Amino acid sequence: MGERGARSTTGEGVPGDGGAETHEHRDRQDLAGARIQRHLAPELANKAKSGYSWPDKVKYTDIRAVECPHGEDGPEVIAPKRPAKKASARPKVEVPTIDTEKLRAAANMADNMRVGRDREAFVSPPAVVDKLMELAEIEPGMTVLEPSAGTGNIALAAVELGAVVDCVELDRNLSDVLAERVPGARMILVRDFLDTEPEGQSYDRIVMNPPFSGGKDIAHVAHALQFLKPGGRLVAVMGAGVIFQQFRAAEKFRGLVEERGGWFEELPEGSFAPATGASTVVVVIPAEQ
Repeated sequence: MGERGARSTTGEGVPGDGGAETHEHRDRQDLAGARIQRHLAPELANKAKSGYSWPDKVKYTDIRAVECPHGEDGPEVIAPKRPAKKASARPKVEVPTIDTEKLRAAANMADNMRVGRDREAFVSPPAVVDKLMELAEIEPGMTVLEPSAGTGNIALAAVELGAVVDCVELDRNLSDVLAERVPGARMILVRDFLDTEPEGQSYDRIVMNPPFSGGKDIAHVAHALQFLKPGGRLVAVMGAGVIFQQFRAAEKFRGLVEERGGWFEELPEGSFAPATGASTVVVVIPAEQ
């Protein structure tokens, strides 16, 4: 019993002795620590080279002891005093009342404008009419003839300038529309213009938009010159081919225009679109002196 007690005191112990277990536990901790050091050695070496150091430990109680510089309620936030933006007022849109009677009249007019395919009834657009009026230089009281008048856009413009206007139109439907749209016209003849003779009637101005294809424009303009007073002027829309085509009628017509001191002016492309994409010109021919 004394011998066992002596060994226990020196810490050498025997199997089953508490001191031996303590040594064995410490050996295991040392071994685990050595393994951790070997594992972390490269990382620690790299951090040492880069100047990195482990931060000092801060006790949780010390962190809680740090006071907020703004006080317990936090910093005072002052919002800028800006007036609230007002939504821009929407523009007032006036919705016009629809005149159903006018719509019906327009539909009836469009229906009445149906003509044969060979008629080439291309209504003169406002821009073309303005150009014709500019070149015609119509003055109040002048007599004006519009052959192949169609729906009367040219005739109406001439009446508004104070002219005395006569029209010739082959198609009965178009002549009815013409009479309704141009009540100021003095006379409307329902017949083929090429079959109409002057019979002593002449005009200060002849303004026209005849059919184009197959040289019809040349035939209509040449025939219209018979109705022109001395000192008068003819202004007509024609197909652009008249200024460069080489067939005999076109060449003869260009010679006539030059002889009378007339000229051609090209109209913009698409002047009659979408009805036709044909290129067009305006010819101005003074009366024979």
